[in-house]
Amino acid sequence: MVKYATFRNTETEEKMNELGYVIIPSFFSNDEMAALTSLYKKYHPEKESEQGFWFSVQHLEKKLGLEFSALATDIIRPKIDAHFAEAHIPFVNFLVKYPNDSSAMDAHRDNSVFDETKYGYRNLWMPLV
Repeated sequence: MVKYATFRNTETEEKMNELGYVIIPSFFSNDEMAALTSLYKKYHPEKESEQGFWFSVQHLEKKLGLEFSALATDIIRPKIDAHFAEAHIPFVNFLVKYPNDSSAMDAHRDNSVFDETKYGYRNLWMPLV
């Protein structure tokens, strides 16, 4: 049996299993949003011509990427623990998708960092804007 984090709220879990997604309004407080936005500004380099995507896990030097992920995890962990049973956060990644043709993307499934014969995963998309 594949093990994965489940929502503590059974109705939310049922909705996730039925629809493949759920929306949790007001997941972050204003202070938490400000802290995450501050991390974004600290770690995301400003560039002249932004094209396609920018991923903190891919584009930051390893030390900075780990540092960012640890700081973001400190902010996100209490929210994950409140909503999920037995959740594990392997890393937190900022994704910036620039508004141009080179960032177009079809529906897809992201890769997992887990052994998927034992563990399932759920990505959380937490937009800051």
